[in-house]
Amino acid sequence: MENLYNLVVAAETKAAALALTPEDVARVYSGKPGCGCGCRGQYRANPAHAKADDVVNMVQVRKVLAKVQDAARAGEAGFTGDVAGGIFAFETETRYLWVYTTKAR
Repeated sequence: MENLYNLVVAAETKAAALALTPEDVARVYSGKPGCGCGCRGQYRANPAHAKADDVVNMVQVRKVLAKVQDAARAGEAGFTGDVAGGIFAFETETRYLWVYTTKAR
């Protein structure tokens, strides 16, 4: 039964990630593994959802979202997500790509 549950959750997570549009994204992170504070990468925000101190870059928001969605579509092992929390990620040995939706803010 647990395997069926895991399959359903994975399918729902994939579907939620693929349904995202750039307008649903508050900010993204792209960086090297090891830390997510910004010391090994950069956070970029959607101007529609940016806070005062955010660096705005819609091109980067679209790029990271597309890469995370490509990983979800392909069933990559490094793709994960928290639908309720509004965070989706694709992590490899060399790169972390995180998408924070407006739900996560």
